[in-house]
Amino acid sequence: MNEEEIKKKFIVDENYFEREKIPVLAQRIMPFCRVAKNGRVIFEKNLNNNTLKITLILVARWIGSQLDKNISAEVNTNEISDVTGLPLNIISARMAEIVERNWAQKKSKGTYAIHPYQIQNIIEKLDDKFGDKK
Repeated sequence: MNEEEIKKKFIVDENYFEREKIPVLAQRIMPFCRVAKNGRVIFEKNLNNNTLKITLILVARWIGSQLDKNISAEVNTNEISDVTGLPLNIISARMAEIVERNWAQKKSKGTYAIHPYQIQNIIEKLDDKFGDKK
């Protein structure tokens, strides 16, 4: 492989994600949640960690947006509150942590999206903390 070919494979857009991984990631988060056709995230497991719960909403919405173009990858704090029942001040504090960890980015006031390159790591954390132990 020459230098130009290596460069094309190594230097990628931060939103780059290998499409063939999306179905596998969707299967991995299905024990935790699913996405309704209207984009609302439905939890399958009760997670008691608010930061991971909110992060999972962002991950699920991004995966949903890749599988169905009618679902937005971006999620606003009101949607998160509707799904989790958490007050907006708690959501804002947890979102600040999530952005600081570089798991997500703030798109506009109260609207966020996950960094696709972080999804694999986030799902591994979910599996480690809440997954079925074999």
